[in-house]
Amino acid sequence: MQKATPITRLFRWLDNMDREEPAWDREQDAAFEELESSLLDKSDHDPEGSSSFQKIPAKAVPKKTYADLAAQIESLKNKYLQLMAEFENFKRRNARENEQLVDIANEHLIREIIEVQENFERAFKSHAKGEKFVEGMKLNYSRLKSILQKYGLEAYAEPGNKFNPEIHDAVMSAPHESIPDSHISAVPERGYTLKGKIIKHAKVMVSSGKPKGKRDKS
Repeated sequence: MQKATPITRLFRWLDNMDREEPAWDREQDAAFEELESSLLDKSDHDPEGSSSFQKIPAKAVPKKTYADLAAQIESLKNKYLQLMAEFENFKRRNARENEQLVDIANEHLIREIIEVQENFERAFKSHAKGEKFVEGMKLNYSRLKSILQKYGLEAYAEPGNKFNPEIHDAVMSAPHESIPDSHISAVPERGYTLKGKIIKHAKVMVSSGKPKGKRDKS
């Protein structure tokens, strides 16, 4: 009787998996070890490496095993496609929810700014003049500033600050009597950050130090 090859014993064991619970014992271990050793020996003499597996005759693999593997592959493919579809739906749903959150936040901000706008309109219609009008404008400006700060808006750049090219845009450089070199001497336009992120760079004038004549005297 011809001795069964390792690959034949392996697929015979796979074929029995559907009939009864397989018992993994020393015989299967020996079959796998012998199969691995056989393939490794062949790969040493095979410069292309993969041709050893191609030499296994197709008739050594039970047809039922091929069918089972094909069914498993198809099942995994369907699960993968379903998972990808669910993930795409999740991304679209998440994007819509983020847009809704932004819209809600904008709605709250706009509602509060409308109150300031209406205060300006009432002040202009009142025809108030002099100190009373100026005081009303200051109160309304203070209200607008507090609203913007509540939503994370902060202004920066003051005369005397150290010039930083990463956050300041220098419009010109000129000597200054009291402000040292490489410091801000004037701020034509202040910069703004929103929750720590710069949304508008400050436009500044930079001191080049004291005027030359006074610098020599000092």
